Formats: sequence, C-alpha cells, structure tokens
Amino acid sequence: MRSRFFFSLVVSFGLLFAFGSVVAAQTWTPDVQVDDDGVVDGAVIIAKATVEGPAWVVIHADDGGNPGPVIGHAPLAAGENLQVVVEIDRAASTPVLHAMLHVDAGETGVYEFPGADVPIRIGENIVMAKFSAAPPTLPASGGATSPLLILTVVTLILFAFGGSVLFSSRLA
Repeated sequence: MRSRFFFSLVVSFGLLFAFGSVVAAQTWTPDVQVDDDGVVDGAVIIAKATVEGPAWVVIHADDGGNPGPVIGHAPLAAGENLQVVVEIDRAASTPVLHAMLHVDAGETGVYEFPGADVPIRIGENIVMAKFSAAPPTLPASGGATSPLLILTVVTLILFAFGGSVLFSSRLA
C-alpha cells in the first residue's frame, strides 16, 4: 500500500517537472493580425498579437505602400494578446495603415522609438500587418428614398393639415 503511494507520488512529481519544463520553455513566434474593420471611434482593434516578452503594437500611417509616421501604440504582454485597442491620431490616419510589433527593450512600459524599442524581425522581415482603415461599408437600405416612407410622411402631413382646417372651421 505504501509502495503504491510513493510510486504515485514519484510519478506525479516526474510528470509535473516534465510538463512544467515544457511550458516554461515555450517560445512564441511573433505575429500580428488585424481585421479589415477600419478605424472605429479613433481606435484600431488588433485581433491578435503574439510576442515573446513585453512589446508594443505600433500603428503607422501609410507612406506610398510602406509604413510611415507612427500614429498610435499600445503595450503588449508576453504571449497572446487578443482584442488590443490602439488609440490613434485620426487626423494623421491614412486609408491604409500598418500594425507593426516593436520590442519593449528600453524602460519597460515607455515607448521609445526611435530608440531602444525597435521593430521585431523574423530574419530580415519586420513583423507587421497592412490593413484597410476605411470604415465598413453598410448595404444601402433604401430607407431614405423609399416610396412607402415618402407616402407615409405626406399622408401624415395631409392629415395634420386637414385636421387643423377642420378644427378651425368648427370654431368659427
């Protein structure tokens, strides 16, 4: 009975150590994903950003198809970051934007670029995503030019006018 208990204990610690080492040694491949939902209320929503350590997601305006000036940034924690809100300078926004990952190598929590917080690279490639900043296009509903709507409004106006004329003639 005691030998089974000790055997189970040894196996449990062995498994805990083995899986703990795997989790601790896990590495993340840097990645950033943005949906083409455009800029909403002066912010970009980063669907998913994956980084190995503290980092930044930086929004760049477009400059002829390449990343241009920085118009917003937000901090990232190590691992997967979902639905990250990045406030941007709407006046400096362009129809196409670039979401780029930068390391947080200088003072932690302080965006320092140009400086220590350089773009994250895989080989020679900067990790970034190009996306549309245009607002989503809504389908035309026809409500504003609907003949039924116009007919309803005209009918209500005529009833109101006719009612006021009838009320005035009864008072006289």
